[in-house]
Amino acid sequence: MFVKAKNGSYYPVSRIQKMWSEGQGNASIDFAEIDDLGPVQLDYDELTSLAQSRFQPFPATPGFYVLEPISEDGGGVTLLRYPVIGWLYDSERGVLSITSEGVNHGSKHSLPVLLPDGQVNIALSVMHEDIDGYLQAEFFSRGEHG
Repeated sequence: MFVKAKNGSYYPVSRIQKMWSEGQGNASIDFAEIDDLGPVQLDYDELTSLAQSRFQPFPATPGFYVLEPISEDGGGVTLLRYPVIGWLYDSERGVLSITSEGVNHGSKHSLPVLLPDGQVNIALSVMHEDIDGYLQAEFFSRGEHG
């Protein structure tokens, strides 16, 4: 399966790291982060078309990991890493990872995904520069641990 960019180019869905929309309603513009290319503006209503189709899971390229934070007794956090083996697009939740535990690692809430470039993405939420930034923002800044 492919997505069509505004410039007429087509990209395999397996190369997409994330997708998002900016704006609202008819003024909304769809984007996809294509590996080795960066953000690309998609053709009009491309995300809606994907959501309305019977979208099938597609394979992940190596280097993506779901991070599962585990609280330690001493107040620290351990991050378990699970390789992402595929992706699935959901119109309400964005691009979901597939691990050995299932879609979105079997979770009902968005889990952090470690990207090959070291950034940590929480679908439809926030992108952290690295694991330390993720830990600082999600745990230590709230005073939950440490």
